[in-house]
Amino acid sequence: MSTLEANQYLHSQLEKTKQNFRDLTEKYFTSTATAFCLANCLQKYKCEEYKDLIASVLEEELPFEQGELVEERRPTAWLGKYDLLIQAQAQELTHLQQIIQEGRSACYLFTQHVKNTVESFESLLRNTDIAHYQGQRLCEQLVQGGQLAESLASKLTTENHNGKKNEDTQELLALRLSRDLQEEALMDSLDEQYLTCSSHSDSQQPPSSNVFLFDAQEAT
Repeated sequence: MSTLEANQYLHSQLEKTKQNFRDLTEKYFTSTATAFCLANCLQKYKCEEYKDLIASVLEEELPFEQGELVEERRPTAWLGKYDLLIQAQAQELTHLQQIIQEGRSACYLFTQHVKNTVESFESLLRNTDIAHYQGQRLCEQLVQGGQLAESLASKLTTENHNGKKNEDTQELLALRLSRDLQEEALMDSLDEQYLTCSSHSDSQQPPSSNVFLFDAQEAT
């Protein structure tokens, strides 16, 4: 190999080495920015388990290049990108919390409605000649519906919410619908009393327990 060929070979190897160094430097800056961003996010969420590691990452000075601090390499762009993602997730969580709150309010309202319905049916069954086992079965189904609503409401409850505050909020949210349900329940009660009176006054036909059961099931 001549001197010229050796010089060209060494020059090409030097260029490859420089390119590899630039690639590694870029990867290093990327890793540094990622670590800084993750540490910043963990610090916001107060992760005590990694407190020392977070502090060491955030306090670490950014690398120097040719004696000058590489300001343009600061992870500002990365932080901005992750801040947008965090904001989007926060908005989604807020929306989900609103849906959960509405679901808990609906469960609370439904539970109160079922309890009132059971009490009304128990009073109504005492004054009718409907079969005892049929009336008992109907009340059991209503009670089971109320228990399911209570179970769902308890599952939707989170540890970060105050119980008394949530209960007051549920009552306020349910108040808008309770008036309509009360009027509807009153109309249903009047219809049931009318059917009961009709069944007693009609001496040619036996009491229509099937019609009563059908209307009672629709009321549930």
